[in-house]
Amino acid sequence: MLLFFWSLVFAVSLLLLVKSADFLTESLVKLASDLKIPAFIMGLTVVSLGTSLPELSASIAAVMRGRGELAASLAIGSTIAGILLVVGMSVISARVLLVRKRLIDIDASLFAISLVLFYFVARDGGINALEGVVLLAGFLVCVFYVITEKKDDDLTSDTLITPDLLDSKNEARLVEILPSRLEKSLARKQDSDFSLRSFLLLVFGFVGLAIGAKLTVDSLVGISDLLNIEGTVLAMTMLAIGTALPELFVAVSAVARKNGGLALGNVFGSSIINLSLVLGLSSMFGRVDLDTVTYTVGLPFLLASAALLIVSGISRRIHYWEGIMYLLVYFLFIVKVFGLF
Repeated sequence: MLLFFWSLVFAVSLLLLVKSADFLTESLVKLASDLKIPAFIMGLTVVSLGTSLPELSASIAAVMRGRGELAASLAIGSTIAGILLVVGMSVISARVLLVRKRLIDIDASLFAISLVLFYFVARDGGINALEGVVLLAGFLVCVFYVITEKKDDDLTSDTLITPDLLDSKNEARLVEILPSRLEKSLARKQDSDFSLRSFLLLVFGFVGLAIGAKLTVDSLVGISDLLNIEGTVLAMTMLAIGTALPELFVAVSAVARKNGGLALGNVFGSSIINLSLVLGLSSMFGRVDLDTVTYTVGLPFLLASAALLIVSGISRRIHYWEGIMYLLVYFLFIVKVFGLF
């Protein structure tokens, strides 16, 4: 009965975490639009951060609870799930996923740099506050580089028209953004004033994130104690998959609209945020440690899955059989994490 209770709490708190992130991001997008923040900047900051708010809030809650190892496991597990599960399902759905040159030249390169930086600071088995500052600096450099390197002539069909541009009477131009589960927030036209509804969504988003993050961590610890399974194992699998599901739905939907760049761009962007921003901010509240399972299984699979994505993307086409391979590797990861062989 107690296991059922904690499982129910975990499911409800995870749903609260994800929906609160949606509400918060939607209200922040509206506020940013009213403040006349450029759409591309808004996409890089507010909307892109929204995709990782569940991981960020849960990681900070775990560190504040004295379970910093859960933060590392969640960030690594979420990145692995994003690469192997999301890309794998996207490729299978698309049959052949085309990779734009810019994704490899810029997004993949920045991801590789973030990964190397993360490995450098975490190779001793933990991340302290000073190393967290290094990760945060790396994230800011990535954002600055993408903003300054953006050229109008690089735009392709993998773009979105944002609401502030829809309101323009003079001209309309396409602006690429880092995609998220809330791309629909940018696709709808916004009212001219920051409404009461937007304010209530903002408040509910913040409160929901705080409550959802705490309950998610508490229920995860409760389940791990009852099943006598390391909490880091559940964080790398159950929690990581749960937080990755919205990105999976967005990716499959994007592929169905022949917009594969949206799926891959989301994976690269969320991976960079997980390894730099999420872990960097979390380490400000306490040391983030990598336990034995995370270090010996999670970290090698993270490096391997990243290499797999970059190598398969260089050919500019990811084929159906590669998508199946991605899922098989993820299945192998799950098996290894639970020590089934």
